[in-house]
Amino acid sequence: MVAEYESLRAEILKLIELQSQLVALTMIAFGTVVSVGFQSKNATIVFTYPIISLLLAVYWLNFAHTICRCAEYVSDRIEKRAGPEYMGWENYVRVRPLEKARLGYWGVRFIFMGSSVVAIVAGFSVGIHGLDDGVFSGVGIVMTVLTMALLATWREPALVQADRGGSADGDAGRVGAADS
Repeated sequence: MVAEYESLRAEILKLIELQSQLVALTMIAFGTVVSVGFQSKNATIVFTYPIISLLLAVYWLNFAHTICRCAEYVSDRIEKRAGPEYMGWENYVRVRPLEKARLGYWGVRFIFMGSSVVAIVAGFSVGIHGLDDGVFSGVGIVMTVLTMALLATWREPALVQADRGGSADGDAGRVGAADS
């Protein structure tokens, strides 16, 4: 039981690390794509960024979902059997949530959504000079809307439980862990 607990906690930590790397990659991609688009005065390049952002957001959400599944398993299957005096981190964060967890929850999501919106504005500021730019502006807008819809509507299982009357205290703590 201890080995399983340690393994799952290590997996959660690794996934949080990977999420952080994806956020950094998103910002690097944004800066690179917008810079190249502006330097070459090519709006099509800038309008491709929302596609990249959507793909990275989906990947990031996959990690968030896996973190929540691992945390739920640790809490429900391992910590309950071992008792809180021996193992209790997941139950601890349920009882003692981060005070401003929603800021982190939406802040990370805003990086994907906000950078896509800024890329669309930047693309239009470069100018639409042909059919390619027009088509890619439409694709970029659709990808931005999809990114916003996905990130605004997909919620970790702990948050859904809170909305249904579950333990809201733990949900905020979990959000902080999953959205680091």
